[in-house]
Amino acid sequence: MNRLALACTLAVAAFAQNQKLTYEVATIKLNTSGDGRMMINGMGGGGGRFRVVNFPLRQLIVFAYADRTQGLPGPGSQGPNITGGPSWINTERYDVEARPEEGFVPNAEQSQKMLQALLEERFGLKVRRETKDGPIYVLVVAKNGLKAKKSTDQTPISLAGPPSPPPPPSPGAPGRSGGAPGGPPALPTTGPLPRGIMFVIPGQLRASAQTMTAFANMLSGQSGRKVIDKTGVDGLYDFELTFTPDQMPANLPPGVQFPTPDPNGPSLFTALQEQLGLKLEPSTGPLESIVIESVLKPTEN
Repeated sequence: MNRLALACTLAVAAFAQNQKLTYEVATIKLNTSGDGRMMINGMGGGGGRFRVVNFPLRQLIVFAYADRTQGLPGPGSQGPNITGGPSWINTERYDVEARPEEGFVPNAEQSQKMLQALLEERFGLKVRRETKDGPIYVLVVAKNGLKAKKSTDQTPISLAGPPSPPPPPSPGAPGRSGGAPGGPPALPTTGPLPRGIMFVIPGQLRASAQTMTAFANMLSGQSGRKVIDKTGVDGLYDFELTFTPDQMPANLPPGVQFPTPDPNGPSLFTALQEQLGLKLEPSTGPLESIVIESVLKPTEN
């Protein structure tokens, strides 16, 4: 290695080591739309930005402390078990937008550290970790073969890439008609999703350009157990899964509407095999718990 190359390498390493892992600008707003939908455009976006719409604090804690070797947790992902804390961490929902210092694009591990710092600063969050073995599911390819649709564009979703724009309002979308002002954008329940989007409503999982590992994380929130990807399938896929949930959400706020699942439709487990050629098998594995020691409602922006 010549001296110039060595100097550049050392400079990059020093910058990474000295980089303060906090967001330069962050806004956290209480979402009062009453809409049950949640949206994330990946852990990042243009310039490494982090953006979620209509998420409870519990899900934000999942993002911050989940095992990222298993991919980005999707909306509704169970992730690590969260114990302790007041009831509002499950009921109050927030919109979060945060961006790092200009010129710094964090990797996945750095993004998590930055989100942890944000939650500690704005929610006064303090946690500890506990791990023990327990029941999980493993995601495998069913005996009749994989049926999931491979994405046309196999370019990895980049933290440094431009964020995918939300789709135009759809008159048939669930929730407020056409996407009411102040609520999440109206995402269609059919047709293509913007690239990199994950979308969950009762009885329906939709995702665009996601790995099998990311999809396994989405299934965690629907199956009631942690799901580990054991398919051995690489690449990005577009997922469309429709099933009859064990329970529909009770006491939805006025104006919130979801397509009613067929009461005689397939269960999650059957739909996985029939529609995507995937299967959930019971297993045992390490289960991490995040114990909340203290938390407060967020400070003003």
